[in-house]
Amino acid sequence: VPWSGNLAHLPTENDTLTQLNVTASGNHSILVYTSNPNGSADQLPGNDSRTGSFYVDNIVIPYPVVEGFESTAFPPANWNITGNSGSLWVHSDTIGAYGLSSKSAYANFYDIASGTSNMESSRIDLTAASAPVYLGFSHAYARYNATFIDTLEISITEDCGASWYSLYQKWDTALCTDLNFYTGKFFPTASQWTTDYIDISSYIGQNVKVRFEAESG
Repeated sequence: VPWSGNLAHLPTENDTLTQLNVTASGNHSILVYTSNPNGSADQLPGNDSRTGSFYVDNIVIPYPVVEGFESTAFPPANWNITGNSGSLWVHSDTIGAYGLSSKSAYANFYDIASGTSNMESSRIDLTAASAPVYLGFSHAYARYNATFIDTLEISITEDCGASWYSLYQKWDTALCTDLNFYTGKFFPTASQWTTDYIDISSYIGQNVKVRFEAESG
């Protein structure tokens, strides 16, 4: 986006980019740069560019949706990881719910002491779904000690993420499936899992995305 003008030393100028129509789903990068300030060679070219990234999701997946994280790819197809701690959500190939599998999505609270990471689905087509519709998930969690407080929040959006509505939020002992402290990594046994169901029947007739937000504290 060309901009013309003159800037004195240290002042700033805001320039609005024209709309970008990106139709391909997936991760994308953007590079913004300046050159020849005030028509002259830049004496400090090292700070002339800035890069960023964004994600485009044009995928709509049919209902019902089942994800057991059995694939070696992570995030699996039709899911995306966002947030300020991208390494918080990882794939486990040794632990699965109730001992019925060896795979799961693992919020690595033990190694990541702080930060937030979101595991977000593509749009799910509920336009022809019949009531009741539930969001079900299984989890296991135990604390390291009473000082660190981790949180799991599940949200839903009907406008592609412009606004999110919380469906579930638990932390500390409310999230625990075992109240004992574990000073090493927690590897749950088959009996240390629980399953929750959230009624999302009010979203029938729409395309929705769901987000699992892990916050390490």
